[in-house]
Formats: sequence, C-alpha cells, structure tokens
Amino acid sequence: REENGRGVAGGTAEVSELAAAQRRLAEGKGEPSASELVEVLPLVWSGAPMEPERAREVTGRLLAAVEASVRWAHEYPFMHGITDSLKQKEGKELMHEKVQKTVSEVQLIARTIDRSESIRKTIEEAIRLSCGGSCGGGRGKGEPAQTQAQEGRRDVAGMVVEILCKLCCTHQVACRLLCGMDIKIQSLLRVVGAEGRARAGEALHLHSTLLFSALVEYGIQVGKADACDLDIPLATLTALFEAFRSEMAASLRGEGAATLCALARAWTVLLISYVRKGDAERAEHVKGLFVSEDMFTDLLRVMNGVATAAEAGGHGDGNAVGPLRHLSGGPCDGLVWLLKELFSCDPRGYAFVASNEEAMHLLVNAFEATLMSKDLSPKGILILLFMWRSVINRVGKALHGVMLRDEVLRLMAMLLSARHLANLGKWPEVVGGGVQGIQSLVSLLLMILSKPWSTSGAGEVDEDFLAKLRERLFAHNFVSLVVSCIETIDSQGLSVPLNFLSRLALSSPRYSQQFVECGGLRPSRLAHILRPENSPPILVDGLLILSQLARLSRDYYEGLAQADIYASVRSLLLHKNKSIRARSCNLVGNMCRHSAYFYKSLQVHGIIDALVERLDDPDGTTRKFACFAIGNAGFHSNILYGNLRASIPLLVRLLGDADAKTQTNAAGALGNLSRNGSSLCGDLAEGNVIEALVGVVRSSVDARAETPLRIALFSLGNLSQQEALRGALHRSQEWAAAAAALAANTDPTVQKYLKRIK
Repeated sequence: REENGRGVAGGTAEVSELAAAQRRLAEGKGEPSASELVEVLPLVWSGAPMEPERAREVTGRLLAAVEASVRWAHEYPFMHGITDSLKQKEGKELMHEKVQKTVSEVQLIARTIDRSESIRKTIEEAIRLSCGGSCGGGRGKGEPAQTQAQEGRRDVAGMVVEILCKLCCTHQVACRLLCGMDIKIQSLLRVVGAEGRARAGEALHLHSTLLFSALVEYGIQVGKADACDLDIPLATLTALFEAFRSEMAASLRGEGAATLCALARAWTVLLISYVRKGDAERAEHVKGLFVSEDMFTDLLRVMNGVATAAEAGGHGDGNAVGPLRHLSGGPCDGLVWLLKELFSCDPRGYAFVASNEEAMHLLVNAFEATLMSKDLSPKGILILLFMWRSVINRVGKALHGVMLRDEVLRLMAMLLSARHLANLGKWPEVVGGGVQGIQSLVSLLLMILSKPWSTSGAGEVDEDFLAKLRERLFAHNFVSLVVSCIETIDSQGLSVPLNFLSRLALSSPRYSQQFVECGGLRPSRLAHILRPENSPPILVDGLLILSQLARLSRDYYEGLAQADIYASVRSLLLHKNKSIRARSCNLVGNMCRHSAYFYKSLQVHGIIDALVERLDDPDGTTRKFACFAIGNAGFHSNILYGNLRASIPLLVRLLGDADAKTQTNAAGALGNLSRNGSSLCGDLAEGNVIEALVGVVRSSVDARAETPLRIALFSLGNLSQQEALRGALHRSQEWAAAAAALAANTDPTVQKYLKRIK
C-alpha cells in the first residue's frame, strides 16, 4: 500500500487492527457487525489488496449492516400500526429493546470512526468525491484498470454517503462526529441541486440532501449554526429553489416525492438557520421564493398525494416516499415542517387559506390524510399539530365543521390512547418522543380542542358550536383519555390537561361523573396534581375540579375521602399564591355543603384552624370564600364550634367589607354559629354580633341591597332562637327602628324572616 502511494495513515497498532478486521471478514465466521465493517473502510478505499468488485461488496455489506442496525429506530408504529404491532408477541418491550440496541450500535460505530484517523480521512475523501471533487490518484489515458478502479471508488463513495446519511438521521452522536471533521457541509449542495442530481444519480442526490439537512439541523439544535458554513450565494439559493419546484412538479405528476420531501427538510433548516442567525438578506430571499399562493396550494396538493398513497400502502410507485423510509424520521416530516415554517414567517398564508375554498379543503384533507398515514415521525406529528393549532387560532370559525367530524376526533383520541403514549414514551426526546414528546403531544391536541372556549383573537364564543363539540368530546370519551395520561406527564406538562378537564367538569355534571368513573380520584393522580410545587394554573384547575365534585353531590364525598387529599388541602390553604388560597377555601366550603361527612377529618388534619386564618387574608376573594366555608362548617352540627370560636371577631369585621358577597357570607356564617346549639352564645354576645348584623340590615335597607338584607335577617332569626341572645335583640333600639322600616317591604322572604324573629 505504501508503494502505491495510498497507505493507511496511522501507527502500527492501527494497521494491525485493520488487518485483524479484514481477516475476520475474510474468514466469514458469522456476519460482522456494522462497527467491525467500518474498520475495513480504509482498506476498501485504498483499492489494494481488494479489487473494485470486492470493494463494492464489502461496502455494500457495511451498508446493509448499518441499515439493519438503524431500521428499528425509524419504524414508528403509528395509528392502525400501533394496534397491529402490540398484538404481536414481540410487543412494545421488544421494540424498545431493538431501538436501544440501535442507539448503542450507532454510538459504537461513531466511537470506532472517532478513534481512527484513517477511517475519518477515508470518509472525508469519499464525501469530497461524491460531491464532485477529485477522486485521488487520477485516471490516465489508456488505463482501463485504473478506470475500473476509479468507478469502483465512486460507487463506494456513494455508499459511504448513504451510510453516513442513515447514521446521522438516527442519532446525534454521528452528526456531532461529522461536524467535528474537516467536511464543508456546503459542498453537499453540489449534489443537492438539479444538476448534481443528473450527475450523481437519484440515490446519491437523495442521501446527500438528507445528510445536509441532518447536519444543519444538528448545528441549529446545539447552537452552532455558524459552523455549518451556510452563507450560500443568493443565486445558488435561487437555483436550488428551481430544483425544488422541478421536484414538486414531478411529484404532482405522480413520479415520486422522496427527493422532494428530503429537499423540503433541507429548505426548512436553511430558513430557520437564517432567521436565527439574523441573516435578514438570505431569510427574506428564501421567503420571497416560497411565500406565494401557488406554493401553498402545491405544497398542500403534494401532502395530500403523498399521504393518500401512503395510507393506501402505495410506497412502490406514484407519489411514493419509500426510499425515505428508515432514514429521516417520517418521510412526510419535511413537507409538514416546511409548510409550518412558511405559515409562521408570513401571515399571508393564513389569509389565503381562510379566503380560498380549495386551499381550505386541501388543508383539512392533508391534516387527516397525513396523520392517518405511517409517514410522520413523532416529531413530524408535533409539527403538524403545531401548524394546525396556528391555523385554527388565525382562521377560527372556518374550521368549526372540521372539529366536529368523527374522523378527526377519532384520530385525536387514538393519539391520546394509553398504547400510543406508552410507545411514544420509549422514543428518544430528540425525535419527538420521551416524556417531553408525550407532554408536547397532549398539550397541542388539547389546546386545539380547547380553542373554542377561548375568545382571544377569534371573536365571541359560538355557544351552539361549543355545545355540539362537548357532545362529541363526551361521545369519544376524552375525559377518560386525558385522565389516564396524567401520571405519564411530569408536573410541568399538567397545565393544559388540567385546564381542559376543569372546563369540561364545570360545563356539565356528566363530565364530572366521567372524571370519577375513569379513576380521576385515584390518590396517586391527585397527589401528582396537588403538589404545592406545581404551578398556580395546575393547582387552581385541580382545585376547581374537586370543588365542583363536592358541590354537585354528596355521592362524591366517599371518593374524595378515599383520595386522602387532607394534607394537600391544608398546605394549599397556606400557599403564597392568592388564587390557590381562595380556591382551597372554596373546596373546603363545598366539602361541608351537603352534610357533616368531612367535619371530623377536617378538624383532625388542622384544616379548620387554617381556614379561620384565611378570614384575615390580604386577598378579598380568599376572604369571601373563607366566609363561605366557615358558614358551611357550622351549618350541619356543632362538632366544629370549638375551632370556629376564633372566627367570630373576624367575621364581625368582615360585615363591613367592601365586597357585598363577602358581607353576605360573613353574615350567614355568624348565624350558623348559633344554629346547632348555645355553646358559642357567650362569644357571640361578647363580640357584639347582634349589633353588627342589625347594622347590616339598616345599611341594606338604605342601599336597597336585597341579598345582604335577607341573609342578615336569616342569621338574626337563628340568633333569636337562643334565649341568651333573644333578649339582647329585642332590647335593641337599632333593631326596633330597622324592623319598623321593613314593615312596608313587599319581599315575601323578608317578611317571612321578620316574622321568625318576632
């Protein structure tokens, strides 16, 4: 090898290692692993002692080994494929095992390349050759053997690019390795363009395009976009765009869409890179090329064609994307990603879709067909849902009909199914899986379904549509689906699911019943929801759901008791956030609404004492709900009177609160403290409760405020039933004047309460 000028760089140990690898390959003892075959690359590239055909064979075996290693990392069992794959014996556990094996194998290959200078140099030369550079050694006239060797090296170079493409599209470790080598990423564009395709052939063009987009995407993700050498001349960008349009036209004629999908991904990462780098000139140039009504329409047509062919199993011809399978996530990812970025960078896309019936029809069909196909990766699904959410936010009512379609809701329900989320959780987060992938998927789906409740940017809520949507959500059992995924999401991702559930629970008792029936009161779930460290929106929505259950019926009390939420409730009564304190008081009030079922437990866990403290809360809403809860805590029996004694002076003070509802609640609570016995009469008398309530009556008469008046009279009626307080009331000149003023009041309730006092 040294005599031929093509020696393998490196020391004796490395040469020995390569020789040993070649010997194992020659002996044919079992199929070598991909990492073992990678070690032979420098020997293959050197051209000696292997003949060109042998070189092609060995590189082909390496390619096949890599393909076999990484294929499981891209077999996303989506939609109907989920059920089929899980019915098989191997199931999701074995699939997870294969995916993990893939990651390990790619990491091993990357380490093998990283520790061998000769392998790295071989890869660099192969990429330069495949991109149109010098192939090394030259080719003299009349040297057929040299010509044959040259052609062999070109074939090997093409396979090396395909190998690198598959490795980089599987794991970031391969991208990191290549970005650290002496490879000019921009040089790959020589093959990406239309002329490069004609010169290099379909396969090399496709794999170079995918390799380019994977490396640039990696550079963007790790914050090293500048190192990707993307300062492409505007004329070159225009030429690349023409190649994209040519591929799009071919796809619309049914000639295949694999290269188009790969180009779409490359264009997307270029656009994102220019925007993030602040390269306004190139970013605006790309937008100018792509943002047009014709482009939006054609992209939607292509998405429909590709997805429809995939759904029908048509990966062999027509709008096939078969060559992209197992390479870069989902074959349709690039198209969806590009369309999403175009919508994001120019609002004219939304306006065009809203005003064009054909475009709207294509968009809806593309959404359904693309999700139903198997050609979106987990990350591609997230991108599609993000785009769909953006369109709904902008277009609004134009898509109401779509959201009521059973096909669409069934699709969303399948995405939220426990099986799908379990599979998704086993995928790496970098490709849209893991805990973060689950959270993102659940949040995006529920934000789409919750949009009709929001009036932000969409005009008034359409109550008729909202009622129909609730019916469909109930029919498709969305409450159960969302409840079942609560424990698979960490606390940071609970906000949207809890808000969705609270909106439904507050809208109809049957949603509350669904919540209970599907295990919403499971202690582990509520402990996850009511953690004091959770964000205020999560805690508020969780408290709203529980409060609604307690308010609706005593039938839910047993389930709430079994959920053992006492420690959480006491902690939340003391929370630093005022909304959480207020909703906690409201929950306690509703737990005491129908009976004394919770009285003893609330007492034992120190909740009543914490509740009394909230009467002195700086927040008005908290004080209002604390009065409500204190009133209910004294309504059914006198068990809690000892704990409630401390509330009397605070309730008297709140009779003068600026908020009328707080006054009313305080007046009602004071009346209930004598309703079930005389044990607090001395404290009530000492606190001048009668004088304070008479003052409320006088001020209510003057202000014509009926509700505080009625409640104050009712409470005075309760107090007058206790002999120790009755005399004080009838001796009050203030009361005599108030009663005289009320004699002419025509409200039958007021007259009934007056008669009770007399």
